[in-house]
Amino acid sequence: MQTASVSSSVAMSEVPSWRTPPTVASGVAVHDWPCASLPSPAWLPASASPAWPPCVGDWQVSKPLTRRVSVTYPTALDGFTINGVAVSAHNAVEMPADGSAVFVAYPGVYQVGIGESKLLSAKTVTVSTADGDGSHELWVEATDELVAALQEQVDAKVDECAKEKGTSPYGCPFRAYTYSTIRNFAWTVSQYPKVTRNVSVQDGTFTTYGGTMKYTYEEKRSSGWTPDNGSSEIGAMPGTFDIDGDTVHVDFDTSGF
Repeated sequence: MQTASVSSSVAMSEVPSWRTPPTVASGVAVHDWPCASLPSPAWLPASASPAWPPCVGDWQVSKPLTRRVSVTYPTALDGFTINGVAVSAHNAVEMPADGSAVFVAYPGVYQVGIGESKLLSAKTVTVSTADGDGSHELWVEATDELVAALQEQVDAKVDECAKEKGTSPYGCPFRAYTYSTIRNFAWTVSQYPKVTRNVSVQDGTFTTYGGTMKYTYEEKRSSGWTPDNGSSEIGAMPGTFDIDGDTVHVDFDTSGF
């Protein structure tokens, strides 16, 4: 919703003007008043002062009738729509610390939404410039498709960790405890963790619950190398995500692993 200066030509063949530039409420229309030679209109008395013709020219809006519209939207989104037109932070004139975006708009009523998306759902918010400078929140929720997309990346992360050969793989939410000399240690996935349903699109965060890993190894004993095995629960896998069109980008918070 970018605004542009508005200029319109006004034909003034018969304008009763006394050289007083007019003003417009909540915005000022100024006139450059160059004089032109125009025939005197029939209604103008010969004794009229000032003499005809009045100064005429192009009208220009020097102070547009714009208002500030503030919209708070989820950090996970790359943008949203206003009256069906895609906008983002790049179109905003200000990005306050409260997470909102401020746009400039002409007086009117606007429909704020997210457009078509298989990953998100949201009710359209009606925004009126008459509401003042208060922020309007676009509340967005995750669809089953978004949860499934997050689950795919959780599974991929667990599969990547399962390739590790150590008992405490770096950046992975599980570990094994052994108390003797071992060799040929290997992980396998017994059950993948599940993404919780309380995915927060507003904050762009999610987490998981459950999940189990199994491991096998050989332990050195007095009788020789003996096969052994065990299991380990998978810890919660919190993360953040952002959405670009139909693509979901995920970052896992491995600080607690």
